[in-house]
Amino acid sequence: MRIWTYPPLATAQAGFASSPGGPNHSTLSRAKYLARLGVETVADRAQADLVHVVGVDCLPDTDVQTIDYIWPVHLYPEDAPGWWREQNDVMRQAIQQARVVVVNSGYMVREVERLAGVQARWIDQAIDLDEGGIEPTGYWRARLKAEDRPVVIWNKNAIDVLRDPAPAAKLARMRPEAVVVLTAEAAQIERWLGYELPLNVRCVGRLPYPQMQALLAESDVYLATFCESSGLGHMEALYQGVPVIGYRWGGVADISGDVALLVEPGDVRGLADALDRALANKAALGPAGRRLIERRHLWQIVAPTYKALYEELLS
Repeated sequence: MRIWTYPPLATAQAGFASSPGGPNHSTLSRAKYLARLGVETVADRAQADLVHVVGVDCLPDTDVQTIDYIWPVHLYPEDAPGWWREQNDVMRQAIQQARVVVVNSGYMVREVERLAGVQARWIDQAIDLDEGGIEPTGYWRARLKAEDRPVVIWNKNAIDVLRDPAPAAKLARMRPEAVVVLTAEAAQIERWLGYELPLNVRCVGRLPYPQMQALLAESDVYLATFCESSGLGHMEALYQGVPVIGYRWGGVADISGDVALLVEPGDVRGLADALDRALANKAALGPAGRRLIERRHLWQIVAPTYKALYEELLS
């Protein structure tokens, strides 16, 4: 069986090298594990049995369309930029012309129905076991000057109304004993917020994937406040035994609601209480999160579901 993906693997590889985000990473991992099952990803569309498109692009004769995100205009009706609506219009066309639409959470099933009136298939997001198991070295704690302090990480590189760092900054003010790490530039964040960050905030900017995983391994809590489709970053944290706290919305609530400590969106005091509980119960929450990933969200488990879907379309 031969599959042609768009963006092509070479494009995903280049994109992951420069911006190690979820969609590129998932495309590469899916191809890697499908190859172990005898499914070849080819560079020439003419040689493929099926076409699998990932993201916003709308291509003719698409068999499988993975929608990794739909911009939540309904959550920000006054602040949503015009390009959100433009991209959603393209995604609506892509959804309606594909034979099958795949999403990674119940939240995204509902969003596809809302946008295009189509019933999507939920196939779990997954992480690559080959990349797990990073051992803490102490490097990041020394660099952050946090040897004896709890480390909380908020992992978004772009800053906008959706990826708003304000909850992380407010949490840092409420819990000055914690070191709150933001993976964006300090100047960018302070321009957005309109005030200086608290002294216990550390801004490290965008990190290459191996460094991000090393930082995760030395963190105590992962903060998830962004309304995500599935949240690959928080899943990587769970796999490393890092408890997750955050807002109860999006795919994070669907995937890790039983093991993460989630509060209503906007409830920063609730986040502070959740942080206290996560630190006090890390010995139980860490292994519970890892078990969740090992049970449902490894590519060894998820890749056969994609192969079965391809076989169904070819039959």
